[in-house]
Amino acid sequence: MESVLGLFREGGPSMVALLSADCSCCSLWVPAMLLGLVLRRGIGRRIAQVVAVFLLIGTLVPLVVGIAGWQAGVSSTDRAAAIVDPEYVAALRAVGLAEAEIPLRFGVSSMLGLLLISLLPALLAFRAEAEVEEEEEARSGG
Repeated sequence: MESVLGLFREGGPSMVALLSADCSCCSLWVPAMLLGLVLRRGIGRRIAQVVAVFLLIGTLVPLVVGIAGWQAGVSSTDRAAAIVDPEYVAALRAVGLAEAEIPLRFGVSSMLGLLLISLLPALLAFRAEAEVEEEEEARSGG
């Protein structure tokens, strides 16, 4: 089994951008969750909903970065294949395309993981107004 650090090394510079995108989305998750829990009425509720939508849209960033890293890897493989001896082109392409897929795979898996995590703040922010009112009435005892 290959190590994660080995995959990051083979994946190239786009892997750093992928890690940065993941950290950015994760750093927004806690405030979005708190906004969904605390802000329940009026403009506060709308703010929580907007933050939750941006968080959900932000989960697409690792996918886009992964696609860009894959395209950069394919491009560099094609450039290298153009200058090597023709008998080595097939082997070079096989290795180059396998390494180019690493950022794409990490991007897809990051997007899916972040999407699952981001659903909780979105569900909290978009709860039905009636549920919020019933919950508040139950707390006040009336």
